[in-house]
Amino acid sequence: MIEVVSISIDRRGSLEAFVESASRIRQDGFSRMEIVFPTLAGDGGLSCPFDPRSVVRPLKSAGVAIEAIASACRVGAAEKTAEHAVDRIHLARLLGATLLNFYFSETETQEHADRPPSDASESSSIILDVLRQVRYEAEAAGVTIALETCANVSFSNPLGLREVIDEANSWTVGACVDAGRTVEGGSAEDWLRTLRQRVRCVRVKLFEPQNGEAIGLAPELSEVLGEIQYEGPVVYQMDVGKGL
Repeated sequence: MIEVVSISIDRRGSLEAFVESASRIRQDGFSRMEIVFPTLAGDGGLSCPFDPRSVVRPLKSAGVAIEAIASACRVGAAEKTAEHAVDRIHLARLLGATLLNFYFSETETQEHADRPPSDASESSSIILDVLRQVRYEAEAAGVTIALETCANVSFSNPLGLREVIDEANSWTVGACVDAGRTVEGGSAEDWLRTLRQRVRCVRVKLFEPQNGEAIGLAPELSEVLGEIQYEGPVVYQMDVGKGL
């Protein structure tokens, strides 16, 4: 498995502060990271206080590679949502990332805004339409789109997500299983066993044994990852200033 540390960009922060935080992961023995980009509340575009491309050189100097980027995207009209998805695919390629962890969220009803989906099936239909529109862009860029398994209206259970991934019919579309946020739709182990080879990324909380041994994955999660023969990225959250 590939160990990755996730760090979120502070929409009010600076490039220097971000690079300093990202550089600290080397002190913890890690060399790969995921960058989480904030999203604008209005149209769903990215909100970054600096040019995202400016992180590449200083991170490379620090010995840190960008494995993945993560971002939310609101479900609205398929064409507009696809436009945002393509922007993020291109950003991942520019940063040298091969993985885009993508969370589709519901759009709030606003004046002149697109009407939000009325139910889970409509939302899933829009997302599938978007994936079919952008899959060739993702294939050309060499970027895998991993749909986050947050408990939202679109993917509240693993069967629904599995169906969307299969119907998208592209090697670039898979799942990012968030082991800490899939409780409403079943345990993380249930999601992993259902999605199996469709899993492209796993988010975990580190497990710290009581006997003082080294931190690592919770035993039950580690067992399931071995069972499904998962060898992809395992993403840890980082509390900046406090380490892992």
